Amino acid sequence: MNVYLIRGARLTPASRPHPEPGVDASLELLAAGPTRAEVLEQGLRTALPPQSLVPDPSATEDAVLTIAVTRDFTDISGLSQLLAVAQVVWTVTELPEVSRVRLTAEGRPIEVPTDAGLTDQAVGRDDYGSAAPTQPTPSPVAPRQDEPPGASDPAGPGAGTPPPAAPTTGRRHRPVRSSPLRRRRDAIGP
Repeated sequence: MNVYLIRGARLTPASRPHPEPGVDASLELLAAGPTRAEVLEQGLRTALPPQSLVPDPSATEDAVLTIAVTRDFTDISGLSQLLAVAQVVWTVTELPEVSRVRLTAEGRPIEVPTDAGLTDQAVGRDDYGSAAPTQPTPSPVAPRQDEPPGASDPAGPGAGTPPPAAPTTGRRHRPVRSSPLRRRRDAIGP
């Protein structure tokens, strides 16, 4: 099963084995945070404070999972709060029986940030597009080994392939502005 951790300001899935996959296991694994290796080697982190996330089965309805959080969760602010909620939402919606999540504290729905602003309604993955994992880049289709590259393209080899980019120095180019000294010399002459 996957839990969603953070790299930079985006979610990243991290695979976790569990003998009994489900909501409880997902929340338990998410609350445990990244492993030492994930932190050191992959730069992963969590926006969640140390706490337990508890599903409330009595309040769950039609693919909306209600999760009780502690006051520590409500004390998170700014981008960290959006990322913390996104972590919870993306992790539990990996499960086919969950499509949306409602967070509560002390039995009451809490307002959570989304890309569109604050809401105390159930939220889903579509509310956190700004934090969504980046899509993997599809790999190009390799030519068959018995034909040269581009041979299967009806337009011929290299058709539709853009020319290689010119090499760069890695420096940013700034527009050239003429200095006051140069403008004065140009006006006066040599």
